Amino acid sequence: MARTTEEIKQVLETEFMTRFRSLYGIPSGRTFGSYFSSVSVENLLLYVMAKLCHSLEEYMDAHEQRVEEYIAGMKPHSLRWYVQKILDFQWGIGTFDPEYGTYDNSDEDEEDVAASKVVKYASGTEGGATLYIKVAGESGGARQPLSANALIALYAYVGQVKDAGVRVVLVNEPAEQLGIILTVHYDPLVLNSSGKLLSDTSVKPVEQAVKNYISNLPFNGVFSKDALVDAVQQAQGVKVTDLTAVHVSGDGQTYRQMTAAYAQPYPGYYELDDAHTQITYTAYPY
Repeated sequence: MARTTEEIKQVLETEFMTRFRSLYGIPSGRTFGSYFSSVSVENLLLYVMAKLCHSLEEYMDAHEQRVEEYIAGMKPHSLRWYVQKILDFQWGIGTFDPEYGTYDNSDEDEEDVAASKVVKYASGTEGGATLYIKVAGESGGARQPLSANALIALYAYVGQVKDAGVRVVLVNEPAEQLGIILTVHYDPLVLNSSGKLLSDTSVKPVEQAVKNYISNLPFNGVFSKDALVDAVQQAQGVKVTDLTAVHVSGDGQTYRQMTAAYAQPYPGYYELDDAHTQITYTAYPY
C-alpha cells in the first residue's frame, strides 16, 4: 500500500539528517523541521521528492491490482472467468472467433467497441452443474435489464464460450424495489419539519443519503439495515434515526417485509420506490 507523502518525507528527512548533518554543521539533537524552514530549498526539495515517490507508489499499487484482477479473470473456466467473458460480450461489433472465444476488433473504433459491450454489470454463483449469472446494462448512469434482443444474442455468445455440459442461466431482471419506513429525529437548527435544509430548501439530506446508499451498493452487493442507518446518521441535521421497516418487491406491486438484518437482491441491484417510502421527521429535543 502506498505511503502518504508525509510518511515518505519523514523518511527522507531522517536520511538527510544522517548524511548531511556534519556537512551543514547541524547541532546534535536538532531535527530537520526545527533547523530548516518550511520555505527552505531543502524542505521544498524533499517535499517534491516525497510527492513523486507517493505518486509512483500509488501507480504501482494500481498496476498490481490490475495485474491480479487480470490473472484471476484469466484462470480458465473459473466462475470469475465466466463473469469476465460475459462482460467481454460485444453486441453487433467485432468479429467473434468461436475457437478461441475472443473478438477481433482490429478494424473497429475503440468507442464503438466500448458502446457494444452492453453488459455493464455481472456477478455469478453456482449450483451443481448450473451457473447462475446476474447481468445488467446501464442507461443514464442507472442499472437496467438488457433488451430482449441483446439477451438472445448474449445467450448465443455464452453457448460458444462455455464448457460442454455446463448449464448457464442468465438472470436479467428489473431492479428489486425497496420501500423504506423510518423516523428521523432532526436538529431544528439545521432542518425544517419537511427534512429540508434551512440554508437551502431545495436539499433534503436524508432522502439523498438513502438514495445514495442504495444506488452505490456494488452489483449483487448486500443491503444492510445497519449500514442504511449509518448512512442516514451522516446526513446533515440528523440526530437519531429509527428504521421501522424495509419492504421489498420484485414487481413493484406485491411487497414483503425484510425480516433479516441484510439481504441480497435477486436481480443484482435495488431501486428505491418513492411511493412506498415514508420518512417521518420529529424535532430533536435539546
